Amino acid sequence: MAGSGRLRARFALTSCAVALALCGPGVALARADTPIAEPNDNIVQAFGPLSPGETYSGSLDSPNDVDRLLLYVNGAKQIDIAVTKVGAGCSGSLDAELRNGDGGYIGSGSPSSDGTAHIGVGAPGAGILLLTLTGTCAGNPYQVVAGPADAITTVPSGPIPRPSASPNSTAEPNDDVAHASAPVAAMQWYGGEMASPNDVDMYAIDVNGAKQIDVAVAKVGAGCNGTVDAELRNADGGYIGSASPSSDTFAQIQATTAAAGRIYLKVSGTCAGNAYEVLAGPADAIGGNTGGRDGPSVKPRVFGPGGIVVSPSNRRCLSRRNFRIRIRNIHGVTVAAAAVFVNGRRVRLIRGRRLRAPVDLRGLPKGRYTVRIRVFTTDGRTLTGQRKYRTCSPRRPGGSPPL
Repeated sequence: MAGSGRLRARFALTSCAVALALCGPGVALARADTPIAEPNDNIVQAFGPLSPGETYSGSLDSPNDVDRLLLYVNGAKQIDIAVTKVGAGCSGSLDAELRNGDGGYIGSGSPSSDGTAHIGVGAPGAGILLLTLTGTCAGNPYQVVAGPADAITTVPSGPIPRPSASPNSTAEPNDDVAHASAPVAAMQWYGGEMASPNDVDMYAIDVNGAKQIDVAVAKVGAGCNGTVDAELRNADGGYIGSASPSSDTFAQIQATTAAAGRIYLKVSGTCAGNAYEVLAGPADAIGGNTGGRDGPSVKPRVFGPGGIVVSPSNRRCLSRRNFRIRIRNIHGVTVAAAAVFVNGRRVRLIRGRRLRAPVDLRGLPKGRYTVRIRVFTTDGRTLTGQRKYRTCSPRRPGGSPPL
């Protein structure tokens, strides 16, 4: 019993304090178990990392209680996780299941009262392991010991660190590439939540060359359903990869980029209330110099030859007519969205192969009109420009302008 073990430990310490002669330097003293702290219900709260050979004590305190413990394994090693059900408790057994951080099944056991189940398996490689303990009633105490010492470590291992209890926050709106949370720093977790059934969160990631990248998405807690969806694309919309992590696991999107530039991660779901975290790595691939490809160092012209916007010249007056402004893609820059204003009033956009905005000056008094354009690119930039036009009344052949 755990209580008798702790009593023996206290007795040994008291005996040594009273009579040092009875406890020499070579005598090992019994240690009290390490309590498992609550809350530990999800992947972010998971208790750990566990030290090898240490005895940890916990209890399932409600019928729906879930305890998650985190371990690091330092390679493809043989491991042994001993789970003991202490005393009769409220039922005859409890359930223990060991999985990778990405949710891959490793092993399980169901110790009965005062019995020990060993989950002895070969770990597939270095990284995070999660031990989940569950029951059907309130009041089942247990103990856990993980080993051996050459396999279990308290030092973080593997390509993906554990999700953070305090991730970097991301602001809304970030529903499209024009408003993407950008750019994420390498090997740092960013947290978000699906605020509505149709919510989409977009993240910009700068890659500094033709590199192998690893983008991880963790679904935190049960949420409103079992998964979230993540999709990675190039700035031009080309598909890179996707993943759908289930509750309290993380999924990885691994790919090799063709060149330096900006890519986008889209996270979406089908209901409101799914919390998640995202991370991009490795550190030598994310951030830094993007080579000027779809990066903020490139600033294309808005108006004029080679510009994004095609519109009439403002060097001569316009005879109170209507015209169209065309917004186009140019080399190295892809337009995601745009907004056009005439004297502060927004103009309706027409979508097609190109974005077009009809500007109608008919019926307006003679004078100057400012056309202001805001263009959002797929690499997260906002380009702005304006032109001033003046209207005039055309002369009619053989007479004066109409009154």
